[in-house]
Amino acid sequence: MSNLAIIPARSGSKRLPNKNMLEFCGHPLLYWTIKTALESKCIDRVVLSTDSIEIMEFGVKNGIERSKLRPEFLAEDSTSTHAVIMNTLACLADSESYRPSTITLLQPTSPLRNSTDVDLAHQEFSISSNADRLVSYTVLPESLHPSKIMVENNLGFLEENSIFQKNFSSIESSERVFIRNGAAIYICKSKNISSGILFGNILGFKMPWFRSVDIDTQEDFVLAEALMLHLQKQ
Repeated sequence: MSNLAIIPARSGSKRLPNKNMLEFCGHPLLYWTIKTALESKCIDRVVLSTDSIEIMEFGVKNGIERSKLRPEFLAEDSTSTHAVIMNTLACLADSESYRPSTITLLQPTSPLRNSTDVDLAHQEFSISSNADRLVSYTVLPESLHPSKIMVENNLGFLEENSIFQKNFSSIESSERVFIRNGAAIYICKSKNISSGILFGNILGFKMPWFRSVDIDTQEDFVLAEALMLHLQKQ
């Protein structure tokens, strides 16, 4: 069995420009996911999917094999994760007839996820015979509980939305609610990806909130860096 890790790291980002290469705790943000992938005992091979020569050269410098750049039409805001994975698999199959058994997607925007998280996720996925894929998640903070959702009406006043209340009426404020943590870890069998199966039975892998920050904005970046520095001190 071959476990391939794909790190998607395109150059464009509207809300946080060039975020994959922004300095984060002394290194470009991308460094931390490369480090995690290479340290994982369950990952056999790591490749970058990027449209940037700069990012590819950085990956090679830090231990990632050189691979074909992603075409521009697969580096848009609207580009799906499925399309990126399929492109990577197609390039590997065409160039060297390489077909992994399992694919692990590791987003650079989840720098606090570590190799132990990845290995434990793989262990859980390997012993679950009925799971089609695994997605990491965390407990939604109490302050963001669905029961507290309100919307603004046409007059500019806040009100409870009937659609939200209908969907969440059975969820008590004391109940824990889970949320996908930016797909810090996403594992899928290669045969399911190739056949277009992206849903099916989803196995969840629980991660603590403080390692689940997904960087999308400047505020996310500041929070994640503060948490990383705190963990490094410990």
